[in-house]
Amino acid sequence: MKILRFVLVAGGIVLLVYGVMISLLPQYRSLDEADTNQTIGIFGLALLAIVAGIFMKRRR
Repeated sequence: MKILRFVLVAGGIVLLVYGVMISLLPQYRSLDEADTNQTIGIFGLALLAIVAGIFMKRRR
């Protein structure tokens, strides 16, 4: 469970950084609504992964 927790938190952080990169860097930014929805989806998945990793309890 420790490995899964680490993978979820690390993957969530990577997705969060990727979403910020897409939304802020001009070469990746476009005004298309599909891109905006994709960025919001990436942020949502990142937060879900981070929260799941943080609140995962250790099994006995």
